[in-house]
Amino acid sequence: MSPSWQLRLVMAGLRLGVRPAITLAPSPTLLRAGFWLGSRILLQAPSGAAPRPIGFRGAEGRLEALWLGQRPEPGLPVTLYLHGGGYIAGSPQTHWKMAARLARAMPVFLPAYRLAPEHPAPAAFDDARAAFAHLVAAGHAPGDIRLAGDSAGGGLALALMAALAEEGTPPAAVAAFSPMTDLTFSGTALRENAARDPMFPAARAAELGAMILGEGPGALPATDPRLSPLYATFAAPPPPVAIWTSDWDLMRDDGLRMAARLREAGGAVALRVARARPHDWAWFGDLVPEAMETLAEARAFLLEPRQVVRSAGES
Repeated sequence: MSPSWQLRLVMAGLRLGVRPAITLAPSPTLLRAGFWLGSRILLQAPSGAAPRPIGFRGAEGRLEALWLGQRPEPGLPVTLYLHGGGYIAGSPQTHWKMAARLARAMPVFLPAYRLAPEHPAPAAFDDARAAFAHLVAAGHAPGDIRLAGDSAGGGLALALMAALAEEGTPPAAVAAFSPMTDLTFSGTALRENAARDPMFPAARAAELGAMILGEGPGALPATDPRLSPLYATFAAPPPPVAIWTSDWDLMRDDGLRMAARLREAGGAVALRVARARPHDWAWFGDLVPEAMETLAEARAFLLEPRQVVRSAGES
């Protein structure tokens, strides 16, 4: 199916405005400001959505978060959503409108986490883990918690799932949009889609990796599963996972190989490979019908992960 006119218009805007800005940006500070401004100007919140601010204890101090949707109740499902932004940008403020669309299915907890390069890895992972612990301390059993995220946040959700599964407290499911799962950037899509994906300049991938990992003797290797869940090990089958990627996505191979890795470990995976869509298209919400379709699929999966996985396949 050809892209909608709305998606074609968005991709033209990305190619003409966003990609050059990312290519030329001298520091993450400008990227963060542009990301925040774009989310304010371009994205519409669902009718009646009202984020509720809350603080929680991160790995090294207080962090902010938002609750979206109905009031959470112990014993009922909730989603922990981890925002994208390449580990160097993004916040609850840039992603709450997207998360609010998932909150039509169940309450969504959208935490901040510390960003690189000021806070290199594993700071983001440690804060994501603290967010999960906050939900458990509030009375939510691990098996009632779903994880979700986009781009770097999708990879972070998968990394957190792998760590929790290793400890015997896995979440109920994971939904990942265009997940970044391999910080070695060894996937061929990074080269094959360099001209197709209109969002991120592939030439800056190595620079991004260096910012995320940091420098010095304490820097983590790019294969550390807290950053690159593709290299995680699973002693038992992981919980159900849904992955959305595209043949044009720079992170296409991250999604495809992660799905294969999970299946090798005995996990049930719903893999959706769309045609001619940019990286992280779901973030655009009601700007494009393709995003709304993907978010509707994600809501259905988060509500009934095993049922959706049984009927899913590649598309």
